[in-house]
Amino acid sequence: MGLNIVVNRRLPLQDFAEGWDNCYLLVRGVNEARRQELLAKLDSASDQEAADLMQNLCLEVIVGGQVITTDEDGSTRPVTLNLTDVPEVVEALNLAWRQEVVSIATGTDRLKATLR
Repeated sequence: MGLNIVVNRRLPLQDFAEGWDNCYLLVRGVNEARRQELLAKLDSASDQEAADLMQNLCLEVIVGGQVITTDEDGSTRPVTLNLTDVPEVVEALNLAWRQEVVSIATGTDRLKATLR
């Protein structure tokens, strides 16, 4: 049986908002077959189709992290992100941040981060 190396990479969120200096998302890298499939779909997609693909991929590959939550009294605090929180976090990410997640998951931000 061949290697099945699954990696989680950290996406720093210090530029997301004021006070998010220690926040990050953990993004699971995809394997080469999935990467090629996604890039091919994105290359031929309309703007709306590409946005939908990116949103769905974010839901698939964000596996944890730390974000800031605002309590009812307006105070903020860091919380550890769990899988049930991912849809709310993805909803808060604008297109540029979703593109960052896709870039990290597919390894297009640097050398490929996964082996197949």
